[in-house]
Amino acid sequence: MSRTREIEELSCSDGSAGLLAAAEGSAVLAAADPAAVAEVAGYLTASADTGGVLTARPGGGYLIAGKWDAVPAIARAGWFALAAEADGDPTARALVLLSAAELTARPVPEPFGLVAAETGEVVVDGIVVPAHRIVDLQAGIAAGFPLLSTRFPATAAVALGLARGGLGCFLDFARKRSRNGAIKPMIDDHTIQVELTRLVTGLRAARHLLHDEIAGVGERMGTGQRVRIAAASWHAYRAARAVVEFAFEKSGGSALYDGSAIQRIWCDLSALDRLGIFGVAAERAISLAQLGRYVTPGDI
Repeated sequence: MSRTREIEELSCSDGSAGLLAAAEGSAVLAAADPAAVAEVAGYLTASADTGGVLTARPGGGYLIAGKWDAVPAIARAGWFALAAEADGDPTARALVLLSAAELTARPVPEPFGLVAAETGEVVVDGIVVPAHRIVDLQAGIAAGFPLLSTRFPATAAVALGLARGGLGCFLDFARKRSRNGAIKPMIDDHTIQVELTRLVTGLRAARHLLHDEIAGVGERMGTGQRVRIAAASWHAYRAARAVVEFAFEKSGGSALYDGSAIQRIWCDLSALDRLGIFGVAAERAISLAQLGRYVTPGDI
């Protein structure tokens, strides 16, 4: 819970700093082989999507190849935790621990937002990885450690922080600027007041729901808790997005200039979409899980 709040506070001032904190994947090592833990040094970043394929080799170890998009901290990370699926079995997934020297990391040519988070693509061109550096997702879930589930609340915390920062910028703007040639400032516009109150109330409710769900987790996280946290994270992300889009839209042309704080926050929040965490596939997985249907290990 404290980590989620820390990410949110960082993101309130700087979305890139919040995303770097959210992507830091040292928690993965809690379910890794001790031999792998001894090897990993420096910043460990984790991928948000499953971009590679693992193939067992007759002589031992695994062959991994693939491409992962929008991986944060590619410039500073010494190690990467990349999600991959077993060859021929998309339901079998694992995290593969690779050093920066074993892969190719390419920055995004024209970053849209979260520029300082050093987000880019990672390519692995068929290298052999020892078995001790493979962290099985199903085993982690069985042990009460949801390896990829932490990505939902961590990324939602980035969105919440950005929304709070955007809200503060908009309130300062609305106290000084009028709308459509009116004499009174925007903050005194009844329509603005009503819309803003609804959005802020929704943001506060979503934020408290997420923190309450996280606070209920003990040493082990059961299936029901994972699903509720994922759903609460999705709800928080939507609420945060609504606030930032409102602030950006109501700021009008003032938000279109380079250097606008509201424009930066809008770009940062939009850039979170590139991580693929709150995409259509995740929403479907959460919906199915809430209805008691089977969900592929690692989706939630």
